Amino acid sequence: MVSILAFVFVIGVLILFHEMGHFLAARAVGIKVLKFSVGFGPKIFSIKGKVTEYVLSAIPLGGYVRMSGEQAIMSGEPVKEGDYYSKGPGKRILVVISGPLMNLILAFLCIFLVYSVGYKEFYFPPVIGSVMETVEIGGKEIISPAKKAGLNPGDRIIAINGEKVSSWDELQRIILNSRGEEIELKIDRGGNPVNIKVNPAYDREKNYSVVGVYPVQDNVVSVVVPGSPADKAGVKKGDRVLYIGKNEVTSWRDIEEGLKIQDKVVKLTIERDGERRLINIKREGIDEISKLGILTGMKERLVRKNLLQAATIGIKDTLNIVLLTLKGIWGLITGQVNPKEALGGPLTIADFAGKFARSGWYNLINFMALLSVWLFILNLLPIPVLDGGNVVINIVEAIKGGMISLKARMIFQQIGFLIIVSIVVFTLVIDFIRYVF
Repeated sequence: MVSILAFVFVIGVLILFHEMGHFLAARAVGIKVLKFSVGFGPKIFSIKGKVTEYVLSAIPLGGYVRMSGEQAIMSGEPVKEGDYYSKGPGKRILVVISGPLMNLILAFLCIFLVYSVGYKEFYFPPVIGSVMETVEIGGKEIISPAKKAGLNPGDRIIAINGEKVSSWDELQRIILNSRGEEIELKIDRGGNPVNIKVNPAYDREKNYSVVGVYPVQDNVVSVVVPGSPADKAGVKKGDRVLYIGKNEVTSWRDIEEGLKIQDKVVKLTIERDGERRLINIKREGIDEISKLGILTGMKERLVRKNLLQAATIGIKDTLNIVLLTLKGIWGLITGQVNPKEALGGPLTIADFAGKFARSGWYNLINFMALLSVWLFILNLLPIPVLDGGNVVINIVEAIKGGMISLKARMIFQQIGFLIIVSIVVFTLVIDFIRYVF
């Protein structure tokens, strides 16, 4: 039920914003909008304006805009003032692209909302839990930089090169971007400040640096991912994992090692309220702790930014999502990305929407931002029946200085329809294989 409600909410908002973009642009250029409907299907109630009828419909999956004279060319009706085709190609293009652009704006608003309101973040404190003896760089085992520099378990990293750090992620980011250059760590060691210089090992081929340290990760569950195998089996926050199978567990790494030798069922012996319990978790392809759905050693904090910071992050993250999406599409075209893993239909969207909704509203809103960018790019692809296809038609008509023939328009639309149907069928097949088999 959660997945269905989350799916309806996400898809409804995405389509509603998209159609609102078309509506506002049409009004701005003088095209009469006859109907603006929130939802589809039977009418629940409506309000009639001077020109536009505003409708609330029964099926809350988005909405639609009906502009005057949209089908005039196809039906052979005369074009009247205020009709869609009474405007030149430039104004029609503005109306067409405003839908996708509104989805881009929605993505920004989603990210802005999350950061301005604030969200819960689980993080590892910047405290060293273990120091690796060796690290692998370029296929060779070398003594870890952390070992050479004299870093010890229990050391709390306060700052790197004068930049304060408050989480393990911040520590990792600075190390990864160091490109092997010497860094200076300010450390709290047993209450005493210590400065230690470290030369990270740099892998030029993979372009990353490592020091060879792990955060403190004990055997107490700090996070159970909603909807995960562990959650379904009844694992709870605060449970202490004592054994995985017959192997004793004292740290997160013991759990990782134990997962490598478990069969179809992962057997956890946990301690809860002073009592030992055996919990059997269906493997479901689990080969690492993150897929098991539990995290240990993490703390919780509220992340909130001021309005300017939230807006800056919103712009930056939206652009990053656009670039990553374009990269993914290019990967699909060139065969570098497996479509069976990267694509999905309504079942996949509903599944993810449900999981994100259970894990926190901010995760669902971030997921909506991701889908909104995808809708922005998808609709601008030069495929007939999509907004991008309509842009192509209008550009051709602008160059030609007149309308393209009805026959050419119909062929163009039929090609687009076949492409869209093929994509829909393909994603439905992927959904069927993913969730039925």
